Amino acid sequence: MSRNKNKLTGPAELAEPHRFPVVGIGASAGGLDALRRLLQAMPEEPNVAIVIVQHLARDKPSLAAELLERYTSMKVRQVHDEPHVQPNCVYVIPPGKYLRIVDRRLRLSPIEGPRGAPIAIDYFFRALAKDQRECAVGIVLSGTGGDGTLGIKAIKEAGGFVIAQEPSTAEHGGMPANAIESGMVDQILAPEQIPKALIQFAQHPYILETTEPGLVSAPNSNPSEGEVQTDALDAILALLLERGSR
Repeated sequence: MSRNKNKLTGPAELAEPHRFPVVGIGASAGGLDALRRLLQAMPEEPNVAIVIVQHLARDKPSLAAELLERYTSMKVRQVHDEPHVQPNCVYVIPPGKYLRIVDRRLRLSPIEGPRGAPIAIDYFFRALAKDQRECAVGIVLSGTGGDGTLGIKAIKEAGGFVIAQEPSTAEHGGMPANAIESGMVDQILAPEQIPKALIQFAQHPYILETTEPGLVSAPNSNPSEGEVQTDALDAILALLLERGSR
């Protein structure tokens, strides 16, 4: 592993917290370079867990975990069992799988049926919002299409935090541009700027002062309206999954 001497450093007094943000990162075409730039700027112990969801060929092995571990001092692993996510670790989706999170444990399911529009990022973001509530973070990096846009809406409605890559800094700006157009993005940043925003979020009283996800209400939220929107998004995603499996 390489260590970047110019990385941000987190405060020494922060031991491994019981409560920490779980960061879902969606990336597609051009995403590897964006991920490299983001990870190189990340401190060794940012006190967040990172889960990377990429669009991968179903029938080819992926070397993403091996490539990405060159750019960070954090532990990097491809998901193959059902790990409980831990802070200061990076988890990478394997090929041919959907990924979700339940009780902070990552779970895989096969992608079946003919190839359609990719929705692996939306699938994970929706599960992340439901499981982690205000501790959920969604990041949309370089890629084409609109995968991730439905998912970030769920994260925002749960009280979480959303970042999109500045499209002008992306090899393919379509995916972050679609996310931005949704009106659900909190910050628009170059990959190198994202770690600072994550650290600030992880240290915010909004995260630190509550012991379990789901006990903090999203600011200015209307619970009944949010529940209706969540049900509608669930129905849309279920329809997309059904069509993709035919």
